Amino acid sequence: HFKMIKNLTLLFFIGLAWGKIAIQISGYDDLNNSFFCEDTSQNNISAFSFINSLKKVSNSNQIKNRKLRKCIDKYSKASKKFNERVVLYQKGKTHEDGIKIVEDFYLINNVKYWYYVGGALCVIIIAPYLPELFSFLSFLLNGDLEGEKDDSYSALENEEYEEKFNKRITELGKKTFIPGLAIISIGYIGKNIKIGQKESIIKKSDTRAPKISKYFSPNDLEEAIKIYNTLHH
Repeated sequence: HFKMIKNLTLLFFIGLAWGKIAIQISGYDDLNNSFFCEDTSQNNISAFSFINSLKKVSNSNQIKNRKLRKCIDKYSKASKKFNERVVLYQKGKTHEDGIKIVEDFYLINNVKYWYYVGGALCVIIIAPYLPELFSFLSFLLNGDLEGEKDDSYSALENEEYEEKFNKRITELGKKTFIPGLAIISIGYIGKNIKIGQKESIIKKSDTRAPKISKYFSPNDLEEAIKIYNTLHH
């Protein structure tokens, strides 16, 4: 009895695995912005799931067509804007023409770039110590400090060059540290200073998901489907 249950469980998981592998697309349904499966008993694949699968490999050698990679990128950006509109639509107030939303504007809206630049300027001062830090971390992880064994003359030359280089970097870091902190502070303060509001109307039609056929030509879409099927074979 126990053996029979064990075999049935094994068959169940094999069936699940086979079901995932067997998903293959036969074509695009422009009306519903989704993809037909070769197995008609399966539900259509959504445009979002389709693009998500391709996006995972868009930076690898699996998609060599540059134009196709651009199509994937453009549709991903359009989907992101669509999701943002939907969130705003759900939070807005009812209006005769749709949904009225109010967006707050701050002195600095994209504060992350201020943090990136400010952080980069601040970290220059500790740059000479980073190799030693990485070496120490490597020692903690691997239990061994690896280094090249140079002859004494070459090692001395390298040491002198490294010392001069580190000194220049440290001097540069002393000059950029305070400006870096200032940029970070300005970004933090600016993102909390509200300078105005903007009212706009979002219509129900504006919350429709972007159609893939608008961003992919028939040939590009056919190639994208082939890549998807290869990934899910």
